[in-house]
Amino acid sequence: TNGGANWDSVTTITDMAAGLTLRKVVFPTASTGYIFSASIVAPDSSTVFKTTNAGVSWIKSVIAGVTGSARQIYGASFINANTGWITNFTPYPLRTTDGGANWTPQTLVDGNTAGFLYNIKMFNASTGICAMSAGGRVYKTTNGGDLWDTISVPTRTYGFNALDFVNP
Repeated sequence: TNGGANWDSVTTITDMAAGLTLRKVVFPTASTGYIFSASIVAPDSSTVFKTTNAGVSWIKSVIAGVTGSARQIYGASFINANTGWITNFTPYPLRTTDGGANWTPQTLVDGNTAGFLYNIKMFNASTGICAMSAGGRVYKTTNGGDLWDTISVPTRTYGFNALDFVNP
């Protein structure tokens, strides 16, 4: 609350398995936040922790409909407490509109399955960008992620691990 001058501990998350890596922390509002974890040793134990009271307590869940490595979350972007997108160890983003209770896979227009998506940035409910690990592909949506189309970037033989923008 003071630009990072002081930091406070939050409640220990008691339901967190040993060996998890915290990959992404997102707070779309002052009270609602998500922690996405991953486990390379036991991918099915990768979980999502959600708070609705600024970290006083956390609720554990998993991404329904995916198993194994697909539960390893690499990127997340939320536009409000309920609507967000994640990228994981699959070649397609997933979207929630109900605060993470359900996640819907989305479609890449080129059908590429060589690699996984590392990061995602949504500018609003319609427009966003995500980056792939293989071949340096970058995708853009203008319809909330119903379809992700490739955008032109300089030819690359390596992938993108992160992305960020000053303006959409």
